[in-house]
Order: sequence, then structure tokens, then C-alpha cells
Amino acid sequence: MRPQPGPNGFALHGIAHRKPWRVREATDQRAHLELVHVRGDVGWPWSWSARQDVQLEADGLRVRLTVRNDDVKPMPVCLGWYPYHPAPTEITPDDLRFTALARRELDEHGGDDGRDRAQGFGMRRGETAAFRGWDGTARLQVAGGGAIDVTTQGTCGLVLHRPSSGDYLCIEPVTALPGHLGRESGTDATSVLLPGEERTLS
Repeated sequence: MRPQPGPNGFALHGIAHRKPWRVREATDQRAHLELVHVRGDVGWPWSWSARQDVQLEADGLRVRLTVRNDDVKPMPVCLGWYPYHPAPTEITPDDLRFTALARRELDEHGGDDGRDRAQGFGMRRGETAAFRGWDGTARLQVAGGGAIDVTTQGTCGLVLHRPSSGDYLCIEPVTALPGHLGRESGTDATSVLLPGEERTLS
């Protein structure tokens, strides 16, 4: 049994973003969403559930995602978001500040190639890279002298992507680097949940 592939032919981005979530609560400032996955649906052979809280506040947006293994067997899991932040048309490496241990290139299947490089990101159009040992914070300078601050808890990896078109930068916090699902490494948290165990990213 294999997960149904995504648009690019592989299951890099998982299945949760392609399934309907139930809205349990919604106001002008807050939404509480839930998703229950039944073992075997779309080829994923574990039962699990997820909760996501989205809160709009005066100083920004706060999101909290929790996944629980509802199965009787250990389950691989990776949590992450793919937010596209507005960025200047003329954007340079100096416009982005973050700290990580090393950069990893992605292979043709979207997984990291396992070779450490210097942590820089060139901000070139079409550039994508993963970073291990990320400290969970990033700052992107935007037009008009402002900045977008990203602060996360529960993550150890970062994926950065600048689309080949459009004035955006994707700053993607993840709980495991691409291609590490179900694996454990010396620098990343395990991406396996035991029965009844939860993982949270905020």
C-alpha cells in the first residue's frame, strides 16, 4: 500500500493538505480545524488525527498544528507549512536572516542529498534548499523598511524556496527534512510517532 502521489508524481507534501478538514469553530480572529484519517485511505496505512488552530492577532498570525497517532503501530510523520511571504522584486541574500547548521540540496525526488554545505541561500529565482539544525527563527526584510518575522516551536528543519516567477519567498518550517520520513538522525528529532503519541508544530 503506497500513498497516492501528489501533482509532481511523489508524496513529498503528504496527504493532509489534500483532504477536507472539519471546521469546529470559526470567528473573525480564530479558526479551529480537525481532520481524522482512517487507515488505508489514499494509501496511507495508519490511522491518525490532527488539530489546527489559526489565530489572527495584532502582531501577526499564530498557527498550531498537532498530529496524533491513533493506530496500534508506530507511524512516520512530518509536520510543516508552506507559507508564501511577499518579497521585493529585487531581493538579495542580505534580506533574509536565519541560523542553521548546514544547507542540504534536494535531489530529483525532492529529498535532501545528505551532504552538508554552508548555510547560505542565494535568493535566486527557482532556488530551493533544505537546512538542518535550524534554530526556528527567520527574518525577511520587505519593501518600505518593514520585516516579516517567523518564529517556530517543534521544528528542527527549514526549507526555503523562491519561485521562478512572482515576488514571494516560501519559508517552510518542518519537523523532518525532505526524504527523512520514518528515519532518525543525530541532529533531527525522530519522525516516528508511537501509538497514542502526538507531535506539535507552532
